[in-house]
Amino acid sequence: LLEEKGVAGSYAVAAPQCHTRRGSTIRRWTSEHWREAVQQLSTRLPVVLVGAQPSPQLMKGLNNPHIVDLGGAGDLVQTAAIMGMARV
Repeated sequence: LLEEKGVAGSYAVAAPQCHTRRGSTIRRWTSEHWREAVQQLSTRLPVVLVGAQPSPQLMKGLNNPHIVDLGGAGDLVQTAAIMGMARV
């Protein structure tokens, strides 16, 4: 999956669809916050987004070849491997 999207070498993983459990003090970030975070991170490393489905709201307006949305593209084993090989 990574090669197909042109990701080689070190990269970071972000999971914008992760939800906190009910009653958690951690807030769920908005798409704008995620967009800003991955934009900043992509200045240092390519960023691979993972999750159960794509993140079109996050990718909307981003024209950054260093951010790749693999949400929904792989099964659990592939996603775990992508996360395990990430630098960050």
